[in-house]
Amino acid sequence: MKQQKPSVSLYVKLIACLILSSLVMVGFSSLYVFEAWQVRQQAGRIAELSRGAEFFVYAFRDLTFERGRTNVALSGPQGRSPAARSFIAERRNLVDQNFKQGIDWLLAINPLYAQPLQTRYAVFLSARAKVDEVLQADQAVAEPALRSEWLTASTDLAEQIIFMLDFLGKRQQVSGRYSAYHLLIVDALEFRNLIGKSATLMTAATSRREPWTGDEYRKHLELQAQADFLWGKMTQTINASDSAALQNQSAVVEQLYYRSYRQEQLQLLPEALTGTVGPERLAQIQSLSVVAFDSVFALIDQIKQDVFADMRIYQDEADRKLMETLLHLYVSMAIVAFTLMYFQAKLFQPLRAITGALENIRRGEAAPLLDNENRRTDEIGQLAAGAMLLQSSMDEERRLRGLHEHLAMIDALTGCLNKRSFYQRAELELTRALRESKVAALVLLDLDNMKQVNDTYGHLYGDKLLKHLVSVISEQCRPYDLIGRFGGDEFMLFMQASDETSVMEACLRVHSAVRSQPLVLPELTEPLTVRISMGVVYGEIQADTPLLAYLEQADKALYAAKQQGKDQVVFRKMVD
Repeated sequence: MKQQKPSVSLYVKLIACLILSSLVMVGFSSLYVFEAWQVRQQAGRIAELSRGAEFFVYAFRDLTFERGRTNVALSGPQGRSPAARSFIAERRNLVDQNFKQGIDWLLAINPLYAQPLQTRYAVFLSARAKVDEVLQADQAVAEPALRSEWLTASTDLAEQIIFMLDFLGKRQQVSGRYSAYHLLIVDALEFRNLIGKSATLMTAATSRREPWTGDEYRKHLELQAQADFLWGKMTQTINASDSAALQNQSAVVEQLYYRSYRQEQLQLLPEALTGTVGPERLAQIQSLSVVAFDSVFALIDQIKQDVFADMRIYQDEADRKLMETLLHLYVSMAIVAFTLMYFQAKLFQPLRAITGALENIRRGEAAPLLDNENRRTDEIGQLAAGAMLLQSSMDEERRLRGLHEHLAMIDALTGCLNKRSFYQRAELELTRALRESKVAALVLLDLDNMKQVNDTYGHLYGDKLLKHLVSVISEQCRPYDLIGRFGGDEFMLFMQASDETSVMEACLRVHSAVRSQPLVLPELTEPLTVRISMGVVYGEIQADTPLLAYLEQADKALYAAKQQGKDQVVFRKMVD
């Protein structure tokens, strides 16, 4: 008779069941603690960003006043009264004071962030020194080239401040509400910049007691039209908000700028066109401009007050959530400890090691664990990989891109780089990788089931699937990695690292992440699975080899992945 194998005892099964349930309980509680801690840390960073950005907001405010009044002073003696000189000097001191504090704050975050501003500020100071030579010599009218240099230098610095605030806000955004507030501040600064340039153009021309040129008049109208369009956009956002104080301050801007200052501008326009504006009229409209323009900054101050109020609520909610999840974790750990007291020590030791590791995560001492757990493919591995990528990206932050260049390089649907901008950026990265002797990977990837999704659910859900794919890929990429849309459901990636193993692992993480994260929508009965094929060409960059040559190799690798049954990653070494 065949001997029957001994079955697992009920006692062992009970131990296994209790251990499994306890681990699940502790695991979920620890994940919630980690997520709550991340939210709390993020809220603190955003609050610090809002407080630090105040320096640049105030620097911008006084810079715009210095720009306008200095240009008037360069245009003739009418703008050099003792009151005007005192006004300029006061604004200069405020500009320098707030700008220095802002730069010091920015240097503490990342020195690379401060470099473009420091460069523009140096150019601005050089132009200011030339202005002082003219004003001290009391020249009747400065050379047009100097006025142009002054306006260009001061405007470039103002616009760089706007760009920096916009960049920092988008990089650190926590919620849609905060993002809307920050964008509103940036729009308000741009609005102030436009109306200030318009006012500067008008007051400078009138102070010369000469008729406006056609170009000056057209530029004046263009600036006003741009400002009016931006103000309409801002008022829509403000009126849609639930802040009565913000709406009231918006009404103040309407009254002081549009109904007072702009009306005075219209009345002054015939005299300005003929060059017959008197000193009293010029002083009057300058006085109105200060009040009207200050109302814009009062609006910005109100926005900041609403931001800080929201951030306090957000931080309180994050603290509450953190305390609740910590309590859940402590309760779970107590249950685990009580249960495992009845079982053998050889089973308790592995569980203690696991809970100890999770506790390290809760305390923020996660660096050793993240290094070890980075090889895992579950949710903890994804969190660890994301944290390590974030940490490494801070050491290799790329230079800031210009605002207009950034808008021109994104794909409208997915938000990643479009085909043209990807080519441009990838060419630069190829050159850098060659210069630094780094290993790079150029990836072509394609959705395997895109046609099926479109046929089954419609193109609208196909678009949502594309955006979901880019979102998942972006989570696995570092900030300096490139993601571009090649066309349709095809995308491109450019990655680099110090060795081939690292860059290949990065590609595999992208593939694994896409497989593990289906698209979940409330209106669908089941998640949409996502499968991609990837063709990867990797290795050291070869001199004088164009980007298109590597794209051809990656395309061949992608074709091979499709031939192998799809949902595959095919690697090819870079060759000449």
